Amino acid sequence: MVHAAAVSEAAPAHVSASAHPSDPTAAVPSSASSSPSSTTTSATSPSVPSTQTFVWTNRTTPTHPSPRASAMMAYDPPLGSVVLFGGWNGSSVYNDTWTYRAGVWTQLALTHAPAQRMGGNLVWDATDGYLVLFGGWNWTGYFNDTWKFSGGAWTLLHPTVSPPARDLAGMTWDPADGYLLLFAGLGTGSTNLNDTWSYLGGNWTKHVTPSSLPPRNGPGMTYDALDGYVVMLQGEGTQYYQDLWKYHGGFWTQLSGGVPISSRDGAALVYDPAANYTLYFAGEHLGTYLNETWTYAGGTLTQLHPPIGPVGTQYVASTFDVADNYVLSFGGAVGPRVVATTWAWSTPLPLTLFASISPTVRTTVGSTVSYTAYSSGGLPVVSVAWQFGDGVSVTGGRSTHAYAWPGNYTINCTVTDGIGRTATTSFPLMVTWGAGTPIIVTITSPSSPPSGPAPFAVGFSGFATGGYPGYAASWNFGDGSAPASGWNVTSYSYPNPGTYTATLTATDRAGRTGSSSIVVTVGPHTVSPLFASASATPTSGTAPLTVAFTSTASGGVPGYTFLWSFGDGSSASSENTTHTFQTAGSWPVTLTVTDSANPAHSASKVVDVTVQSAGGNSTTPPTGILGLPGNEGLFVIAGVVAVVVVVALVAVLLLRRKPPHAEATESAGPYAGNPYPAQSPGYPGATGYSQGPYSQGPPPSGGRR
Repeated sequence: MVHAAAVSEAAPAHVSASAHPSDPTAAVPSSASSSPSSTTTSATSPSVPSTQTFVWTNRTTPTHPSPRASAMMAYDPPLGSVVLFGGWNGSSVYNDTWTYRAGVWTQLALTHAPAQRMGGNLVWDATDGYLVLFGGWNWTGYFNDTWKFSGGAWTLLHPTVSPPARDLAGMTWDPADGYLLLFAGLGTGSTNLNDTWSYLGGNWTKHVTPSSLPPRNGPGMTYDALDGYVVMLQGEGTQYYQDLWKYHGGFWTQLSGGVPISSRDGAALVYDPAANYTLYFAGEHLGTYLNETWTYAGGTLTQLHPPIGPVGTQYVASTFDVADNYVLSFGGAVGPRVVATTWAWSTPLPLTLFASISPTVRTTVGSTVSYTAYSSGGLPVVSVAWQFGDGVSVTGGRSTHAYAWPGNYTINCTVTDGIGRTATTSFPLMVTWGAGTPIIVTITSPSSPPSGPAPFAVGFSGFATGGYPGYAASWNFGDGSAPASGWNVTSYSYPNPGTYTATLTATDRAGRTGSSSIVVTVGPHTVSPLFASASATPTSGTAPLTVAFTSTASGGVPGYTFLWSFGDGSSASSENTTHTFQTAGSWPVTLTVTDSANPAHSASKVVDVTVQSAGGNSTTPPTGILGLPGNEGLFVIAGVVAVVVVVALVAVLLLRRKPPHAEATESAGPYAGNPYPAQSPGYPGATGYSQGPYSQGPPPSGGRR
């Protein structure tokens, strides 16, 4: 259980916006252009459960002893510091001396010190007023020498009687009996010991040890001020022991009830007057290195569950640091590996946040803002969260961020420790559009000015750089058509010949533009002749007659217009249409199709529609002679007859004309009474021919023509 006197309020958290000089990682990025602003504020601190009032805090600093295990450590009241000596690094042993005070390790430069060793014991002798070091081991063997450390110097003592050489013993100051108490250990020949000795006034005295107390090494042993006796538990001998003993008035007594935890050796047992209980932690059991934390008070062992603590180790150096008011632990071994971590069992230190941004106050869109944060105090695990005011949140101590849009932003940084305490700081930042770089627009397709006959199809594509990316792109094709948005136009068709300038324009997020153009040359059309066809349904009928007209166009330049002329003074301009003929007649309907070429081409087609009268008579004039309507055929025949009569009369007159020579009159026959020259050669009716066409003989039979 946890004694009531151990309960105290958790320390508040604080925040600072300036770098802390003691933080080894506190470095303003080299890109910083100005110093960060500074703010300090209190942080929220949720209620802390009593079992977490005391917690493990990692107090490791840049300067500390090298990694080691089985070092000797105790608090020196006159010096006001913890003193650490020796230890083992996995391959060799040390004899260096260090002090620890207010979180700072300092190595002492001493010319005289005990030999290199590990596993000895170092305890404050309150009666004699100095630190006593006894025993230990190195590669040459076990030690049983006794040293005192006083005034910052080591002195070898020469007691009349000394315990046998050993290491890994239990040793503590026993104020109830007024002497140092030494028990057990591992002696020469790796023999486990169970002898009991006291030290007082420079001399060692052996005490009786009950035979029921088995030999062992690595027990936990300390004076329990709450219960008023020395407590010793566990350790390793012929087995891992599970027992719990007390020493008081010169006698060992086994406590009943046993130990409700796994057996172990090499654990640390330290009385914590700040918490008013004995703290038991670390150790090893059958190759498993433990990181459990237990308390012993009033004869009861209680396990605590701090969120973090010394990673499973064995043979850590530990003592109560009176000046700093916490249990201090250093180093330890995990198998052959040793560590150099400094831990404190205490109330959490104030949580302090140190944060900075660069540049401060003002920056431009797209520029890099560097941010750095770390914390001190509090209870690990510590997390750092940044909110940049633009919807972006990140975690981590340091990185960079860039803003995409101008505006006034507030950057918040929050650190949270292992028990939920937080500290927050904020930075205002104005973001504006900068000068930016010119927007460079590149047309990638076509790669060179294109040309071709109308209609001419061209694909366009391009891109832009510079400015503030996040562009809007549009194409103007230079022919008066609507612009097209986007970088890529799969195909655009120029219908008419001409020279056109196609322009790609990019507009960035700041509203700035850049453009690039390419010339497109479109030549004359190379098209097939324009052809038009038309049909009507029906083509004849009784008035009023409604006729449906359909058309087909091909060739030329598509984009046709249509014009129907119905022959009765009306027209229509749709591709397909209907028309009602109100009166009888034969109506030639003309379709004219015009294409979109420049100049345009036209083609026509005529469809005849015949409309009869409502009475049932043919609406076309009656067909007469020669197939002509009405009396037109008679008129034509009469005209022809008249022409024939005229021609005949002319011929008669010519035949009746008397020639200027002697005339002969035929009294009979078809030419009776007509005068002809009697002997005129070549004339009909002559009885002899001396010249002319018939001069050689009579005319052919059949008479004259």
